[in-house]
Amino acid sequence: MELSKNITVLTKAHPVKHIDPENGSVSYPNETSLFEQIRKEIGSSSRRGGKSGSGSRSPVALAAVALWSEIQESLNTSYIANTGTENPELPPETKLDSWASFAKDEETIIRCVETTSQWIAEIRELINPEPSVELVGRCPACGNTHAFTEQDGETIRNTALNASMFGANCRSCGAHWEPKQFEDLKHQIR
Repeated sequence: MELSKNITVLTKAHPVKHIDPENGSVSYPNETSLFEQIRKEIGSSSRRGGKSGSGSRSPVALAAVALWSEIQESLNTSYIANTGTENPELPPETKLDSWASFAKDEETIIRCVETTSQWIAEIRELINPEPSVELVGRCPACGNTHAFTEQDGETIRNTALNASMFGANCRSCGAHWEPKQFEDLKHQIR
């Protein structure tokens, strides 16, 4: 059941629940498949620089290209493993359906569900990232003001504290605060 739902979200237009923030009314508009959304992101994210006319990809488009390539490679590999043939002209949607049709045992079905769930989360985060803010101050748990993360093989210096509507985190020590703790966190940072 969950695998079928994941395949629908990835490959077909599907209804999504929308609650109007002003009047609370509920509707179910159709959302484009996530595979189509990532294709559109790749196709529409080039930008023109200066007078040279040469286009360059935005960071989101580069991430979309990398994720889409990874998804296609996984689907190609599973298609070859399941059918014994390589068929590069088949679209990813067909290869995903094929992968699911070969998933008969519980272990394979679980792996398919986990993989497709991960793709859904990664595509959604890429296309519509959760808004967050950097918090300036010392982490109450570890005392650090900054943390270092790796991104594309480079070390990046960030503020230690980061918050979203779902909570605040310290990138240095991993401490977490729920939204209901924001007022206390504000006083601890000061």
